[in-house]
Amino acid sequence: MRDGSRYEGEFKDGEINGTGERVYPDGSIYKGQFSQGEKHGYGEISYAKTGEWYKGEWHLNVRQGHGTLFTKDKNTFTVRDAIGFIAYQGDFKNHWPNGVATVLYNDGSHYHGEVVRGVKHGQGKLTTPQDGGVNVVYEGLFENGKR
Repeated sequence: MRDGSRYEGEFKDGEINGTGERVYPDGSIYKGQFSQGEKHGYGEISYAKTGEWYKGEWHLNVRQGHGTLFTKDKNTFTVRDAIGFIAYQGDFKNHWPNGVATVLYNDGSHYHGEVVRGVKHGQGKLTTPQDGGVNVVYEGLFENGKR
């Protein structure tokens, strides 16, 4: 392709449509559904530069709908360095984690609740492990990541 990527899969009327695999110039690999040449439907991508891995729903090249996002070697989330987490499973809107989700953070804590642009916001439950095996649990409202 003009941008240096490669595609193998289905076409319709000369356009990338259906199921296929696209390897991008930076080494990122997407396997899944396409519509009019765009990631659209269900698919999985591994990002070569950041090591992130996403599987879930797409809408015209944007993560949109339900999906799971993991970071490489349990490091920080790199979409604008919004939050540091290992895994995010939940809703996406306009490429961002948005909606109801379950999140596992770098410090071992986990959260289930509402998220806006990757940050705890709204009703949720945060469980944080402490020394000695005791967990501290907060259930209630969050605003911009804070209780």
